[in-house]
Order: sequence, then structure tokens, then C-alpha cells
Amino acid sequence: MHFTDDNRLLPDHSRSQAEIEAESVAACVLGAWGLDFTPSSLYLAAWGGNKDRVRESMQRISSTSKKILEKILPE
Repeated sequence: MHFTDDNRLLPDHSRSQAEIEAESVAACVLGAWGLDFTPSSLYLAAWGGNKDRVRESMQRISSTSKKILEKILPE
């Protein structure tokens, strides 16, 4: 999600943006399983995550979450 095909961090990505995206994906996956994802909000806040920063990455968060859920959710 954060790397190019040759394993380099995307040039427009900061560490905080990568953490925000990864934690947002984790929250989506947990929520899909009916698990508590409220601790994610504290982690997101610690990395400067707010609605604008999450919204900036919504396409990447959504597509990554979908790929994971397609593999792990029961049919």
C-alpha cells in the first residue's frame, strides 16, 4: 500500500501518512469482523490523523481494505 513496485516508499508519503493509512485499514477490517476498533482513534490521533488526512487517503484505504476482506471473509 505504501511502496512502489520496486519496494521504495511512495515519494508523496510521510511516515505519519503511512501509519494513518495502515491503522485505518486495520480499523476497517476489525469493523467488518464486528470487533472493537475504537482504540484505533487514539493511534490515529497520535500520528496527526484527522478527518482531512484520512479523507486524503480514502481511495487507498478503501481498496486495500477491500482486497484484505475479499481474502478473509467467509463467503
